[in-house]
Formats: sequence, C-alpha cells, structure tokens
Amino acid sequence: MKKIFLTLLTAVSFFAATAQESKTMYVMKDNAILFEYVVSEIDSIIFYKPAGTTPVIPENGVLINGVLWATRNVDASGTFVDNPEDFGKLYQWDSNVSWTSTDPMISSNGDTEWDMNYLSGTTWEKFNDPSPAGWRVPTHEEHLTLLDTEKVSSEWFILNGVTGRKFTDIATGNSIFLPAVGFRVYGDYGALEDTGERGYYWSSTQNESNDYEAYTLGFNDEEYGAYFYDSGWRLDGFSVRPLAENTVVLPVVTSVSLSKETLILNIGDDHTLTATVLPENAIDKTVTWTSNDNTKAIVVDGKVTALAEGTVAITAKAGNVTATCTVTISTPIIAVTGISLDKTTLSLSVGENYTLTATVTPTNATDRAVTWTSSNNSIASVDNNGKVTAIAAGTVTITAKAGNETATCTVSCTSSSTGYSGGNGSEANPYLISSKANMEWLANRVNAGTNYSGSYFLLTRDLTGENDTITSIVGSNYSSRFSGIFDGDGYEIAIKLIASGEGNNSVGLFGIISNAKIKNLGVSGYITHNAGGGYVGSICGQMYQNNTISSCYSKVNIFSSTNQSEHNVGGICGFSGIGTNDNNLIINCYNTGNIRVENVGNSAHVGGIIARCNGSGSNVIANCYSTGEIFTTRGDNQNIAFYAGGICGYYGSVENCFTAMQGNGIINSMNTSIGRSLTGRIAQEQTQLTNNYAYDMTIVNGEAISSLDENGKHGKDTELEYFKNQSWLESILEWDFANVWKMSVSGFPILKMER
Repeated sequence: MKKIFLTLLTAVSFFAATAQESKTMYVMKDNAILFEYVVSEIDSIIFYKPAGTTPVIPENGVLINGVLWATRNVDASGTFVDNPEDFGKLYQWDSNVSWTSTDPMISSNGDTEWDMNYLSGTTWEKFNDPSPAGWRVPTHEEHLTLLDTEKVSSEWFILNGVTGRKFTDIATGNSIFLPAVGFRVYGDYGALEDTGERGYYWSSTQNESNDYEAYTLGFNDEEYGAYFYDSGWRLDGFSVRPLAENTVVLPVVTSVSLSKETLILNIGDDHTLTATVLPENAIDKTVTWTSNDNTKAIVVDGKVTALAEGTVAITAKAGNVTATCTVTISTPIIAVTGISLDKTTLSLSVGENYTLTATVTPTNATDRAVTWTSSNNSIASVDNNGKVTAIAAGTVTITAKAGNETATCTVSCTSSSTGYSGGNGSEANPYLISSKANMEWLANRVNAGTNYSGSYFLLTRDLTGENDTITSIVGSNYSSRFSGIFDGDGYEIAIKLIASGEGNNSVGLFGIISNAKIKNLGVSGYITHNAGGGYVGSICGQMYQNNTISSCYSKVNIFSSTNQSEHNVGGICGFSGIGTNDNNLIINCYNTGNIRVENVGNSAHVGGIIARCNGSGSNVIANCYSTGEIFTTRGDNQNIAFYAGGICGYYGSVENCFTAMQGNGIINSMNTSIGRSLTGRIAQEQTQLTNNYAYDMTIVNGEAISSLDENGKHGKDTELEYFKNQSWLESILEWDFANVWKMSVSGFPILKMER
C-alpha cells in the first residue's frame, strides 16, 4: 500500500478530479500543481506538523437559542485560545490591541502602561474586531439571547478547575462555558480585578445615553447570576466571546396590545380579540391565549366564549410579554314590560294598613324587584313589601316601580278622633302609633294625668326620619306616670331630648313608668341633661312599683352634667324600685350608646343598662349586654360617693350578662383617695351578681382588670372571640338561643327581636 505524507502548509488546496479524471488527485498551491497522484494507488493521506509550527484547531461553534457561538474566548487578535476554560486576552472597546489577562500586564504592542486614550467611534469597527476570520463581536441584542431564561439556563460552573458560567440551550442541551476572567480597570491604570469571581464580555453596542460606555454581558456566582450591564467603560479591558459572522438576531417581542382591554358579554356570546405584537420583525411573534377561569370563559386563538357569570382575565402572551383583557360575563337582561296593582284606589282610616300586591311582567324578567314610594309620608307610608299605613287624614299616591315601569294606587286616609292612628287600646285592638303626632298625643295625655293603666299600644313603623324624631317625654313626674303596655314590634324611635333646669329630673322616651310593660322597642339618638340631679335612661328615667322592660335596645348617646343633686344615668333605665315591695325586671336588652357624666356635685350612679336599683324589693337585670363607654368626672364637691358598672351602677341583681366595652371601656376619673369610688366591669359590690362575664381588655379606672369570678363585680375574664361563640354562650352563660338570642353576621350575639 502507498501512503502520502503531506506537510501542513498555508493556502494548500486539494483538488478532486472530475468523473473522467477520477483516478488522479492533485495537490495545488497558488493555482500551481505541486503533486499529482493516481488515486487508486493511495492507501491513506497523512498530514504532519513540521517542527516549530502551531496547529490550527478548527472552531465549529455551538448553536444556542438560534445563535452560533464560539466555544472559546478570543486570544491574540485573530485567534482563539486552545480550550473553553482558557482566559484569552482582554480588549478595550473598538480595539484589536490585546492585553494579558494575568499579570504582568503587557499589550500585543509591547506596552506595559494602560492605554488611557478614548476612541470616539460609535460602533465596533470591522477592522478593529479581534475575532478570528468568520467570527465577530456580538451585539447587545445577541447577548440578550443568552439571558432568555425561557430558552436558556445558566449556572455557576467549574470546568477543569476554572470557575465561570455555563449557558445551556434548554431545548437541545447545547452549552458554552465562559470563564470568569475578571477585567482590567482603566480607573486604576489597568489593574486586574475579580479574576475567578466575575466575567465581563464586550458587545459591539454603545450605550445610547453615554458615549463613554458600552453594553456588556456580565456574570458572577449564584447570588446575582447572569445579567446585561449597560455601563461598561470603553477603556476597561474585557473578554471577547465571538459569534458567527453571518449571524442575524431578530429583536425580541417588546409589546403586546389587544383590540379590547375590557369586554362585556352575556352567557353564550363570543367575541374574537386580536393581538398586535411589536416590533413587526420580532424573532417569534407566536401568541398564546389563556383564561384564568375556564369555567366562566374559554379562549381559542383569541375567540372568547362566555360560559357563566363572573369576571375573567383573558391573557395573550408573545415571548415574555403579556396583555390582558378583563371580561365581565352576565346573564342576558330581560327587561320588565309591565307592572300592575291589585287595587288602584284604597280607603283607610288613620292607623289602618293594607298590603298592595304588584304583578310584574314578564315572569322571567331579569330584575323583578319592586320599589314602593308614597307621595306624602306624613299622610301614608309604604314599606318595602307594599304595606300601606294611614298616618293622617288626606290623600296620597302610592307608586310601585319595577324596571322602568310604574303603577299607582290612590289612597284616601280618614282621621281618627282618638289622637292615635287607630285602635281602641285593647289587647286585640291596640292604639296604633305610626307618627310623631301620635307620640306627642300620648305624651300630652300622660303628662296631663292619664296613665293608660292596662291599655295597649303598638308601634307600626320606624320613627327615625328627620320629621319623626321625638322631643317629648312621656310621663315626666310622679303624678303623671305611664302604666300601659307598649309594644315596639321591633321598630325604632329616634329621640332628641334636652332637659335643663329644675323639674326635669326624669328623662327618657318614658320619664316615669309604673306597673308598665315596654317590649320589642329600639331607641336611638341622644339625650342632653343639665337639670338639677336626675334619673336618665333611653327607655325610661325611672321604674316605680312593678315594671318589665324586655327585648329592647338603646343606641342613644347620653350626656349629663350638673353640680347639684345626685346623678342616676343608665343606658336603658336610670332608677328602679322606689318602694320596698317593687318588682322590676329588665331582660333581654342591650345598649351600644356611650354615657358621659360630668361635673358631678353629689353621689353618682352610672350603668350600661341601669344606673341604680333600690336596696329593697326585687330588681333583676338578666340576659343583657352593653358595649358603650362610660366616662365620669367630679364637680366641686370632692367628698362624694361614686358607683359605676358596665351593667349596673348600684344594688339590684345581675345575672347572665356580659360587658364587651372596648377602647377606654369604663372610666372613672375621680380620685379614689377622696370620697368613695366603687366601680366594676359588671357592677359594684352591693349588687347581687350571678354568672356574668366581661371582655378581658375592658379598662376600669384607667387600669386593666383580671378576674376569674363570674359572680364578682368584675365578672369573669373572657376573650372577645368566646363571646362570638354560640356554644360557649349556651354552655357557660346558659343563654337561651332557642327563644331569646341569635348570632349576628358580625359574629356577636344579638336578641332575636333585632332586625
């Protein structure tokens, strides 16, 4: 066999003959035939390196994210280093003069002092590119392809003992390694920094905002990873990792916009969104569509189909950029076409009522709700259910409205000679209270001496409007006491009572009650009391003989101030039980109003439910709670007695009650070293106490109280969360949730009569 040994020469070509000359091989240089061989006579061709020459290692590059990268750094201008982990040389921007990447520092020109001469070009000129033939310095956009984390991963890596960062194409597994060469700092005259810790690689793109800087690819360890760096000083010395010269990198997507940002659809409707992706020559403009709730709306190629009511975000994504359209989906609206009433005319006596019936068409209208209005609420009112109540003589128009359709009924109201809106005062036919005028009539009659013993009264609506607020007291002294049965039927009365001067010492909606029953009544508003001493409560000022207040509440804020006789101020009642045989009961009631008593000149009694009970007789407060604040100050007389409690201020029997005062809770600002100051979260010592609890954050006399005695004046500590637990209230306080209590939406217990 015949072997041919060829010395590796520059610019040597091997020429394969045509088919007709297939038996001959020519070795040529500069278009001249150096050797001629018959192919059939050759067994192999062997190249060898003459002594003293350096072999050229071919560089084929690695394709990562569509870009062909060299696997090695640039060494001397026009050459690669031998291995991927080799540092190579460092270059200033737009220069092909290389500098050593290890000390001592020396340039390819033999300089040992760093070049501080700034080059003024705006791009890396081709003739200054140190990359080998067929390769070039990458642009900033081309560097960014390595930082596309959806397509390229990077990791801090050690290759043959050299630290650096490896970039891997996620789809193909192709990778390149960039050693952490460090850099030479022009500000320190070319001093070498960060070798083995960081890498900086030039791009050919100048920083648009600073002629002295250019973009680079930078990286370090895992703390920061890889990043682009827009302020590489062009006089610094960085590494060069080139890419194939003919590489063209299209720009990435920078924006996505939709034809609509918001969209309203009915169930079953559809709408096709269009996405605009910029720039137009982006490398990948593929748009993917997603819905954040496929049960409400789906999207296919931008077509949104509504499935169920609700709000859905439809997202279009191209590259790493997204745009969103908020889609609101509703049931198709079917409009109301008509409404009619069962009566178009109606006659009522004052106090009587009638419930009108409205018929809305069609029966499948989307919103069939009916709103009711009266042309004159002082003559006849109408509630949300169409219940018309005659209040005074006259004629009104009641209007029912559904959608844009209306129907009316003309109501003629005739007056009653009793002063009430109807009834005769019997249990079966009680006097009807439906207006401020009715309450004023009651007050005038009682204050004139009619006590209404055994008579029944029924409140038929809220008296809380601006023209309904009550300013009169029913039963203002011992000779004019209310003795009837007043049923609030769950309605509320707003009061604005201002009492001053002597003779106004029993203040409340009812001043003094005797052998009376008041139930199912709510009171709101305020009381201002500046009279000489007194008995003040939102429901009544005093209870005399045998009385019951049940299922009532107060939202009244009370202010009382006098430097004269004693004060008795309670959230529900001021004073109970004048006689030794009196039997009075306050049960299933609550207070949320605040009580402020100032300038006390004599003894003072203050309580969240009742201020003072007589020491003899039976005075029971059961199943009640208070959340309002109590605040007091002393007047000129320093040597006085002061009694305050979250439920009761003095004497009486308190059972199954709770105080949940927050913020300042109960405050007694009087100096306890002067006079007597007896204060408790529930009551003071003389009160008989059974099974009572208090919120453990309640403050008494400016201090937090800790108590484990449910039968003591402070009640037993409990957290507010327990008070919101029905099973705790039933098992510990033994509250009756079958008949008396219920849990509110806010989590607190309330009375069943509360609306």
